Amino acid sequence: MKTPDKDKPQIYDATKREYDAIAKIREHGVVSPEYREGERLLEYSYTFPNGTAFVVKEEEPGTIKIVLEKEGKTLFDFASLLGSGYTWTTPSMSSGSVSNREKRGVFLVSRPTKEVSLGEFKHPSALLMLLHEIGHTHQDEVSRKWEKQQQDVLVENIQRKTNVLETILSAKGVRSQAQSFLERDAWAYALRMARKLKREFDVDLLGDPHIFRSKEELEDLIYGALLTYRIDHERGAKKYGEETVLGKAYVEKELKKHLVKLLTLFDKERLKK
Repeated sequence: MKTPDKDKPQIYDATKREYDAIAKIREHGVVSPEYREGERLLEYSYTFPNGTAFVVKEEEPGTIKIVLEKEGKTLFDFASLLGSGYTWTTPSMSSGSVSNREKRGVFLVSRPTKEVSLGEFKHPSALLMLLHEIGHTHQDEVSRKWEKQQQDVLVENIQRKTNVLETILSAKGVRSQAQSFLERDAWAYALRMARKLKREFDVDLLGDPHIFRSKEELEDLIYGALLTYRIDHERGAKKYGEETVLGKAYVEKELKKHLVKLLTLFDKERLKK
């Protein structure tokens, strides 16, 4: 593998296609200052070949509709897919849960406040990202189970007096397994819902060439998103390894085992090219 450019994310054993996919997914996270600061209300629409329109409109702060429409008639309201108690939120809503300015106006789910933060919808492929976030709203119970498992691993390693690095990496391992499962599950949900929309309303989110020009472009969106999480886990593990007082050779050996596991969890082979 060639040494990556200094401005590219430093990830373990990455391919060129992986770097390109990461760059594409990050484009979806670029938010205009006006939207981030709540100065512009959310508004977007895309019309499918059969005349059905995907419409996102924030008529006033706190009043958001995300629907499929045809000839002025609402065919489907995406709010009906949200998990119990969840609502939409945008930067214009003062009660929005996203306090970190860098995260405002991007697609994400806040479990504590049961809110789905809405991105800017600059391209129709953002509909698939919306379905992905909706998928996360149905994961509260399984997410709690993963959190408990991580705590159990920490307690077990402390009781066994396992060395600090192994204890931390074991907990990080459970966390990365959890995130891999939750992210894949949410993407699976998004794909199921996209196919359901195709069956019921003849809107082909996955097959419309104006949205995804190829199967590879669709794969890049999904696996590019997964890779951004892999980067976070790798950086976290490496940072801890660099700061630990344990022997360098031991740290490198343990980190390599952890990073290899991440390759498996976040599916490097899918974007091999």
